[in-house]
Amino acid sequence: MKIHFAALVLALLMPACADIDDEAPNAVLTSPFEPFPEAATVQLFIDTSGTSSLRDAIAAGPVATLTDAQRTELGASFTIITDHGVGEAAACFIPHHFFRYTGADGELIGDVSVCFSCGGNEVSPGPDLPNGSWIQEDITRIEALVASMDHPTEIEYQ
Repeated sequence: MKIHFAALVLALLMPACADIDDEAPNAVLTSPFEPFPEAATVQLFIDTSGTSSLRDAIAAGPVATLTDAQRTELGASFTIITDHGVGEAAACFIPHHFFRYTGADGELIGDVSVCFSCGGNEVSPGPDLPNGSWIQEDITRIEALVASMDHPTEIEYQ
């Protein structure tokens, strides 16, 4: 009987001990992430063709070149999340808004695609992130930024 009682006491204490460690491997960590800080220019492209294609958006031309203040706001909208548990994935990811980052000589540095429907993003080329990490955007903040530039955030096709 003493063995069963000891096993019961150990079983009851083990979960409590496991909850004490704040540095557990499943802890969620966040760090700021600014896409392509070396870029000289950031331009907004919007695909209104219905294809959800960066190529079609670029063919139509940029709708805006971001000011320094707008670029700071955009850059502050991204965070790297490291969570060795279960991550999230975008539901649809059909982006219509593209931020293109270029250097002083006009060379392409990278693109950020944003889908306001599902709240997903894609950074290309993507940074080298540790396993269990992803880039999370503040979609409400980016949507407000685009709207403040008098550009649509919802794209409807006929």
